[in-house]
Amino acid sequence: MKQGAAAFEVLSRTPLPEYRSLAVLCRHRSTGCEVLHCASAEPENLFAFIFRTPPPDDTGAPHVLEHAVLCGSRRYPLKDPFVILLRSSLQTFLNALTYPDKTVYPAASVVEKDFYNLMAVYGDAVFFPLLREEVFRQEGHRLELQEPGEPSSALKRVGVVFNEMKGVRSSPEMMAAAWGVRSLFPDTPYGLDSGGDPQAIPSLSRERLLDFHQKYYHPSNCRIFLYGNLPLEEQLEFLEERFLSRFERREALSQLPLQPRWGAPRFVEKTFPVKEGEGPAERATVILNWLTVETADPCALLAFEVLSEILVGHPGSPLQKLLLESRLGHDLAPATGLDAERREAVFSVGLRGTEGARVGEIEGIVLQELGRLRKGIPRELLEAALHQVEFRSREIRRRGRPYALPLMRRALRGWLHGADPVRSLEFDRPFRELRETLRDRPATLEALLETHLLANPHRTTLLVRPDPDQARREAEREAAALAELKAGLSPARLAEIGEQARRLKAFQEKPDPPAELDKLPHLSLADLPRRVPTIPSEVIFADLGVPVHFHDLFTNGVIYLDLALDTSAAGEELSALLPLFGRAICGCGLPGLPYDEVARRLSRVSGGLYAGPAAATGLEGGTRQHLFLGTRVLEPRLGEALPLVFRLLAEADFSDRARLRTLVLELKNDLRSSLVPAGQYYACLRAAGRLSPSLGLEERWQGVSQFLRLHGICRRLEEKVGEEADRLARLRSRVVTLSGLTVNLTASRQALPSIRGALAPLLARLPRDAAPIAEARAPRRRDAQPRSEGIASAASVGFVARAVPGPSYGSREGAQAAVLSQLLGTGFLWERVRTRGGAYGAYASAGGLEPVLTFSSYRDPNISETLAAFREALVSLRAGALSEDQVEKSIIGTVGQEERPLDPYEAGSLCLRRALYGVSDAIRQGRREEILRVTRAELMGAAERLLACFEEGYTVVLAGRRALEQAGPWESLFDLPD
Repeated sequence: MKQGAAAFEVLSRTPLPEYRSLAVLCRHRSTGCEVLHCASAEPENLFAFIFRTPPPDDTGAPHVLEHAVLCGSRRYPLKDPFVILLRSSLQTFLNALTYPDKTVYPAASVVEKDFYNLMAVYGDAVFFPLLREEVFRQEGHRLELQEPGEPSSALKRVGVVFNEMKGVRSSPEMMAAAWGVRSLFPDTPYGLDSGGDPQAIPSLSRERLLDFHQKYYHPSNCRIFLYGNLPLEEQLEFLEERFLSRFERREALSQLPLQPRWGAPRFVEKTFPVKEGEGPAERATVILNWLTVETADPCALLAFEVLSEILVGHPGSPLQKLLLESRLGHDLAPATGLDAERREAVFSVGLRGTEGARVGEIEGIVLQELGRLRKGIPRELLEAALHQVEFRSREIRRRGRPYALPLMRRALRGWLHGADPVRSLEFDRPFRELRETLRDRPATLEALLETHLLANPHRTTLLVRPDPDQARREAEREAAALAELKAGLSPARLAEIGEQARRLKAFQEKPDPPAELDKLPHLSLADLPRRVPTIPSEVIFADLGVPVHFHDLFTNGVIYLDLALDTSAAGEELSALLPLFGRAICGCGLPGLPYDEVARRLSRVSGGLYAGPAAATGLEGGTRQHLFLGTRVLEPRLGEALPLVFRLLAEADFSDRARLRTLVLELKNDLRSSLVPAGQYYACLRAAGRLSPSLGLEERWQGVSQFLRLHGICRRLEEKVGEEADRLARLRSRVVTLSGLTVNLTASRQALPSIRGALAPLLARLPRDAAPIAEARAPRRRDAQPRSEGIASAASVGFVARAVPGPSYGSREGAQAAVLSQLLGTGFLWERVRTRGGAYGAYASAGGLEPVLTFSSYRDPNISETLAAFREALVSLRAGALSEDQVEKSIIGTVGQEERPLDPYEAGSLCLRRALYGVSDAIRQGRREEILRVTRAELMGAAERLLACFEEGYTVVLAGRRALEQAGPWESLFDLPD
């Protein structure tokens, strides 16, 4: 063993065949810091520094510290090494995350040198941060004069975390979920807001932040998670020599207590702001929440996971079906299900789109149904739930993140609270034990239901209702508090506030010294892979009459089937229904088989069914539009699953008006609930959709236009739902055909005979061509689109977007635009909009296949300043305000975006879309070579070209009405309906 590695003792070595890993648990002898390494053949290596950080209050100390430690450290005293890493690394994941009880600093890369570079910077950041006063004021909160240098002007409060948490509170769904859980923990740190309450954040001082770091960011309170194929000894040696050898053992002070249990349930009521004048009818959410088992007990937690799946896992689950058919609300509350993120798990179930007066009814039917299930859970529900839980555990899914992250979170369930992390990580053994227990004691889950739900008095019923006056009250209260604060300030203190603002601005604008920048480890162009990653692909089964693409990948026994249906024959009128059509295929019944029975069958035989439309511009020109329908199945279930999937595609029963009504409301509410937290996406899509026909279609399907369409339908839903059903049937006759079908398969080659045998007879039953159009319709006249549009909502912060014409994907100019957008998003815009302006994020994005470049900001307190910054960024680059080093780092970051590993589903699905849109590996390789050759002069020229067409762009901003009116005028300004 190497000398540095000898500083650790090995506590256990445990094979984990379910993850194709060997878990090695070590402890640092001097400090007690524990390290868990999941050794695997996976080339994506991940590390994470994890600290238990119970919040002491609602000031957001864990959250502010998470931001601040990444802004300069002892070895790397830069303003923002984190953003430099974003620009100059092949990282496949780089972030920091604040949880209710822990703070996590994970990073991943497929390049060994890059991995250690990231570990060097992150380790120095968490153990030896500078935590400068300017950083605290920038990331946390500060006072400034509305008009700098003018003592008579009003005060304002800004800060990145302060603005972020104001944005979080603009989403009633996010807050309902948080309040539901926190309401169960009034006597522990879990009852506090680790992210920070905007009303409490201003009371956090830098001194208290320093104390928080000194107390918790110590190796004795740290766990380090490692995953991948790099040798453990080398990683341990690196950790010892760089960081851990500087510390001695300290008593851990951060144990999280169990919540004392109650003798009776409690009722909790909260409110959220809506725009003035909006009616509160059917905008409330009601959620029942129970405190259940300890998450460190893997057997108890797994049993409860199965019970949760039985109760609410799919539309055929008893509680979900009963609540939706009760007509007491529109759809399930987003918090519904099991939350295992804390020391004790929480089970929640409820309805959104209801009224406060219905609390008792909702509570009553939930408890009544639980009482009925106590007498016996149907066997078919149990088997379906066991299948789903096992499927989720075995499936290799990344969901845009490293495969190791969910493994880390699973290990932390016990590890964070002093239990063996390997026991928390295991799945096979506790799953076998649960199977045996259910065989020997069939009523085990009924007993669990009785003990932890029906007979458990530690329950809250949460009502979250709209308050049209809340936003005004809060704004007035904040203004009054600032005015009162200012009135009590001496001229000297006002001058000090001005001086602090001047010093912060000087700190933000002063470039990092070149000598310090050189210390930051980074890759060079020579370290970059010259070849783009490729996915195995071939066309098979030519005799089946449709293109069948196949990708031979390891899938751990799962078969992924995607069907791409050309929707260009749908016509404009019917095309708008494609999102609802996709949801109806997955959520309706079949002739003679109600939707709940179909849902139960799908749950027993598949890993799920999903469908939705997508559009893109093909490289040969023209818009390609498809409905994608996919499922995932274990090979032994193939013969049961595929006939059901194809029947739903061809025969889904739209005549069940009650079910269709529910699906319409769900789709509308899902869009509404995401408009504020994901406002940047919707603003960008709406702006870019005015420059690209393909993105215009996407906006009609996924954006504000779709929400407005559904809102109009829901105003007269009882009479409109029948019309929607008829239109869905017409749409199906236009798009469900062999002539427009492409099949995509991702599996092992050994599964092909089974797949072909199941697929051939099903394809033969589909119609060859689309049904004829009953009547010709003139194309709808397109009105001129407004160049600037404000969309007013209840958001307390804004989302700003500007889209301008850009170059095409395969061109040399397109490669330059990709590097330029990376440079802007991690350079000028980050510094101007995020660092100085206080927005949570600032971005520039080349439009992929679309000839569009989009600028945007996220949770932004400024509108006019940000819009000005978009143009100023290009002016600055045109003038040559960039170095050769910045160009090289931006090329590295651009290449890194294409190097992220994909899970089998992602790989197969992406390969299908490339085939449909004409993006060959040769074209991708040519683009890589163009990116690697981008020069400083070319980036200046790219900025010049974008400036030349900047006024041809479109601006869309989603924000509060008052902020929009102050930033106007707008060619179009309208309020989002409720």
